[in-house]
Amino acid sequence: LAKYKGELTFKTDAENPYFIYCKLRKNKKEKATVLRLTDSKQFSQIGEHSKVELNNELMDLLKHSPKDSLILTHVHPDNTPFSGEDILKILDYKSIKALTLECFDGSQYIITRRDNKFSLKFLLYDKRSKIDEIYHEVADTKFPEAYDEKKWEKISLSFVTECAKQICKFFNLDFRRLK
Repeated sequence: LAKYKGELTFKTDAENPYFIYCKLRKNKKEKATVLRLTDSKQFSQIGEHSKVELNNELMDLLKHSPKDSLILTHVHPDNTPFSGEDILKILDYKSIKALTLECFDGSQYIITRRDNKFSLKFLLYDKRSKIDEIYHEVADTKFPEAYDEKKWEKISLSFVTECAKQICKFFNLDFRRLK
């Protein structure tokens, strides 16, 4: 987050994202935080093990903030990178400049838009259906064992990572692993 808005300082451990992350990791819960770049104000919500349903305040912020004025960051209590649902946020809300993620093992990912050009893909495709299609295409062509419950745990991280890369490539987003 500091990359986008200078150095952030925290008065207490309770405000420090790393401290919060360690606590969430221990409790195996996801957390989403929206950073408003204009004033560095943070808005957070704790979810369940595998998702965060954004409350009305956060949804209003995403819907009504100016373009590229927010960073949506969250933590996964496991080691999987962005899900299709995560990626939909940056596709659906132009207010989001970047989508960041930190996983249980300390790995960090970021998604940003490659350019601000309008794409016909946003009109021609139902985004959710296209994301589902990409998941199946990746499973069929690169991870046929994804359909085998016994093998899923072994390949899930690689599979979800490849799906995130392919979804981002299709929608002209930049997907990077930072750490």
